[in-house]
Amino acid sequence: MNTGYAAAAIVVALFASVFVLGPLLTVPIAVPNVQARPATGNAVAGDAQKVYLRALSTGVYDKQTLTVAAGKPVELHFTADPNAGCGRLLVVPDFKVQLISNGDEKVATFTPAKPGRYPYRCGMNMFRGTLEVTP
Repeated sequence: MNTGYAAAAIVVALFASVFVLGPLLTVPIAVPNVQARPATGNAVAGDAQKVYLRALSTGVYDKQTLTVAAGKPVELHFTADPNAGCGRLLVVPDFKVQLISNGDEKVATFTPAKPGRYPYRCGMNMFRGTLEVTP
C-alpha cells in the first residue's frame, strides 16, 4: 500500500472517530438542581450575576474566563453558533450545568458557594474555559 494512501486512511479514521463517533461516546451528565430555560430578559429574583458565553464556529468560546462572586446567584446565558459543532453543548461539571444551544439562548442558574477556579467545556473537552469564583 502506498504511504500516501495509508496516511489518508489514518486521517479519515481520526475524523470519523472524533466527529462521527465522538458524540456517541460522551457520557451523559445528570443535571439536578439547575434551572435551564429560554431567556426571557427578566432578572432572576435577587441580585443574580449575569454572565454571557458564546461558542464560536472557530472552535473556541468567546470568553476563556468568566468571573463571578461566591455566595451570589449566577445566571449563565449560553448561545452557540450553528456551526460550533461539539461546542453547542456546555458543561460546567462542578455546578451540574449542562446546556445545549442550537443558536438559541439557554440559561442556567446556580450559586457558587466557595471561591476557586472551575472548568467549563464542551462535551468532547475541545472548547474550554474557566469560571473564576472570587470571595
